[in-house]
Formats: sequence, structure tokens, C-alpha cells
Amino acid sequence: MSATGKPCPACLHDSGFTLLEMMVTVAILALISGIAFPRLQILLARQTMTEARGAVAMAVARARGEAVRRDAPTRLTLASQGNALVMSGLATTPLPAGARLEWPRDGLLIYGDGSANGASGILRAGASASRFSIDPATARLEFAS
Repeated sequence: MSATGKPCPACLHDSGFTLLEMMVTVAILALISGIAFPRLQILLARQTMTEARGAVAMAVARARGEAVRRDAPTRLTLASQGNALVMSGLATTPLPAGARLEWPRDGLLIYGDGSANGASGILRAGASASRFSIDPATARLEFAS
């Protein structure tokens, strides 16, 4: 507006965005999301693997603790659906969605003294895989990669 209170002719057409400004904004947003989306997918896959490793480690530690506490063998097996570890039918530890576990067919048997029959397998989450082994002397879980 001018000092007289009347709109100036140059100000009448100066409201909003031009098509060019909008196209530049959309192009910048597309570029940023094109860079960020693949990185987000990698981050989510890593998070799933971390959660799956934690779930397997927790199940093995829980089974070992239960075997030592009861001074009796405890078996840790993969549920029939393949989505959880089952400890002697007592408790289950679910795996995160998207995680797959190659577990020994006979399961892991942990004895009352804390030793085990030993086992190894592969944990998969998305495109990544992690091999693990369970030490027979201590029933401790170790991930190789």
C-alpha cells in the first residue's frame, strides 16, 4: 500500500508463489528425500538386526539362568512359526518382525551346571545376516559378524 492508503500498482501482483518458485522447492525436496530414503532403509535394517540379536541373547541368557536356578536341563527351541524362541515350553521370546533365525533342529540344551550342548546358526534381518555360536562350556552366545 502507498502512503495515501490506496494499493500501488506494483503490489497488486505480488502475493503468493510463482510456478517457478514452487517447482524449485519441489525439486529440492525430491533431491533431499532421494538421498535420505536409502539411508533410512539401511538404518531401519540395522535396527532390526540389533533388536533380533538382543532377543536371541536374552532368550539364551534366560534359559541359562533358569537351568542353573532349577539345577535341571532347559531346552531352547524355535517356535513352529519361526517367530519366537521357546524355553522348555515355559516362556517365549518373540523375534522382531522381519527377522529370521536358522536355529538347530534339536534346539539348545543347557544343563544345570551352566554348560550346554553347543549350537550355531544364522540370524537374518533384511539383507544382513549374522552368524552366531553358543559355547558348550559356558552357554554364552557369541556373534561372529
